[in-house]
Amino acid sequence: MCVNNIKVHINFYFLAFIVYVIISDSTGIILIGVISTFLHEIGHIAAMLFKNHCVQEIKIGFFHVDIMDNNRQIINYNDDLLILFAGSAFNFMTAFVSMVLFYFTHKYTFCLFIYTNLAMGIMNLLPISSLDGGEIVYIILSNFFTPKTASILYNIISIIFLMPLSLVGFMVLLNSKYNFSLLFICCYLIYALLSKNERIYLHDML
Repeated sequence: MCVNNIKVHINFYFLAFIVYVIISDSTGIILIGVISTFLHEIGHIAAMLFKNHCVQEIKIGFFHVDIMDNNRQIINYNDDLLILFAGSAFNFMTAFVSMVLFYFTHKYTFCLFIYTNLAMGIMNLLPISSLDGGEIVYIILSNFFTPKTASILYNIISIIFLMPLSLVGFMVLLNSKYNFSLLFICCYLIYALLSKNERIYLHDML
């Protein structure tokens, strides 16, 4: 479908998951997580529009949202950093607004919005591949090193942060017996890092 000349593709399984969450999630925690994710992506889009960059296509998958911009290669250094940071900035602003609303209403829902958006904002700024923080680190490294050296350092930094984060996720699972969300995210990030490097390796071979 198209929204203001922007092509929007939504994965069928993701859409089915959203419907399932709305029907079965009595706590509302998962739905709040989905809303916070959309707010994060809206932050990226808002920054792009603010800097007069055109959004051509948005692909919403089960584990990621891809925002397509054909002019991305000519975006300058400062604009790129602003766009990458804007997603987490929106989460932090949402957390602040929720904090104010919770102070006046004492509704538990706003408390969930506070913790979910803070966690999402901080998580996405971690210097790990596939996260905004990782892309920010790569851009900064690219200004001081060759693309190959920057890529190697980028991967090393990602692994350094992924190892303790995975350990924390494993400990959370052992202590809670059911909360595997952090460990699952870490496994996905490890998979994304390995698959990205494999694609780069095959591209170099060809």
